[in-house]
Amino acid sequence: MADDQLPPAVRSLTGAATQLVRSTTSGRIGLAHAHALVDPAAVPARLRGPITEELEAAAAKVAPIDAKTVTAILKDAWGQDPRKVVDDLDLEAPLVVGPGAQVHRATLDGAPVAVKVLRPGVSESIRSDLGLLDTLKVPAGAAFPAVDVGALIREGRERVLDELDLEHEAATQRTAARALRRHAVIAVPLPVSELCHERVLVTAFVEGPTLAGTLPAGEDAAAIARTLLRAAMGLPRTAGLVHADIAPGNVIVTGPGSIALVDFGATCRVERVRLDLGLDALTALREDDEDGFVTAVLGLGVFDDPKLAGQALRLLRVVGGELLTGPARLDADALLALAERAEAHTRAFFALARQAALDPRDLWPLRMLATLVSTLARLGTTEDWIALAVAAGREGC
Repeated sequence: MADDQLPPAVRSLTGAATQLVRSTTSGRIGLAHAHALVDPAAVPARLRGPITEELEAAAAKVAPIDAKTVTAILKDAWGQDPRKVVDDLDLEAPLVVGPGAQVHRATLDGAPVAVKVLRPGVSESIRSDLGLLDTLKVPAGAAFPAVDVGALIREGRERVLDELDLEHEAATQRTAARALRRHAVIAVPLPVSELCHERVLVTAFVEGPTLAGTLPAGEDAAAIARTLLRAAMGLPRTAGLVHADIAPGNVIVTGPGSIALVDFGATCRVERVRLDLGLDALTALREDDEDGFVTAVLGLGVFDDPKLAGQALRLLRVVGGELLTGPARLDADALLALAERAEAHTRAFFALARQAALDPRDLWPLRMLATLVSTLARLGTTEDWIALAVAAGREGC
C-alpha cells in the first residue's frame, strides 16, 4: 500500500519498527529468516524490488559457523570431546546454515541424528535487543489505541526467549513427537534428551528434501499440501501446541503425501476454548454467517461492538475472495491478488484496526497461519482451504 494511504500514526510506527529491524541483531535474523518465506512474485510490483533486495542482503550475510567453534559449543554442552559422544560428526558440510542456528549430521549408537547448535552470541544479542521493543510502545499505542501494546511486547519477549533455549525446544518437540508417534503420514523426530542443552539440540535424523527445495519427481503436491495443513491446524487439538514457524525448511517430505515437522522453537500452548472460538470464526467467515462470526469474534475479544465485527466479516470476505469461500488455487499469484485487494481497502482496514484488540495469546497462532499460508502457496494446489483447515482444527491430526 502507498505510504500516503497510511494514517500518520501508522506511518510513524512503521518508520520506528523499520529502524529497529535494520539496526539490531534480532531484526537482521528476522530478515534473513523471512527470505526463506517471502516469494517475490507474491509482493506487489512497486514494493518487490526494495523488499527482495533487503531480504537477499540479510540472507547473504549468514555464514557457516566454523568447525572449531561448533566443536567448542558441543564440548561445553557435553563436558567432553564431542567425538567421544557421537560418531561420524560431519562438521565440514552442515545440513542447515541458518541465521540463528546450524545443523550437522552424526550417528549415535549406529542411528543417524541431527545436531543443532545455537550461533555464538545470538542469545545474548537478542536478549539485549528485546529491551528495545519498549521504544515501540508509544507509536504502536497511537496507531492502535485498543491494543494493550505492553502485553503484546511481554508475550513476544517470552516466546522469543523460549526460541533461544534449545532445551525448551527439545521438551516441546518431545510432546509433539509423542502425540504423533503412531500417525501414518505426519512425524516429528524424537529428541535425545540426555544430549540436549540450552545451546544444543539432538534429535533423530529424518531423511528427505524440505519444501525449501523442489519436490521430488512424481511427488503429489496436493497430497503434501493437505498433510501439511492437517499437521499445522490439527496439532493444537492433538497436542495442545501451536507450531508457529511452518517455514518451508521446517517441513521434510518423507514419502508420498508424508511429512515430518522439525524446529519446534517457535511454539506456544493453546487453550481449547480459544481454539474453538477461532474455528467458529473461520467457519462463519466461509459461510457468510454474520451472527456466528460476531459471536465468535466478540468471544475472542477482538471487538466489543457487534457492528464492528459485522463490518470486519464483510471486509474480509471481499479481500479474501474465493480463497475463503470454496475451492481455490493458492499460489504466488493468489497471494499477490490478495495483497492488491487489501491495498484497495487500506483505509477501511485501518479504521477497523484502530478499534480492534489483539489478545497476546493470539500472537503466535497468527504467526503460524502466516507462515503456513506462505509455505502452502509454494505448492500451488487447489483446495477448499478454509473447510480443510476447520476440519483439521476440530478433529486434530
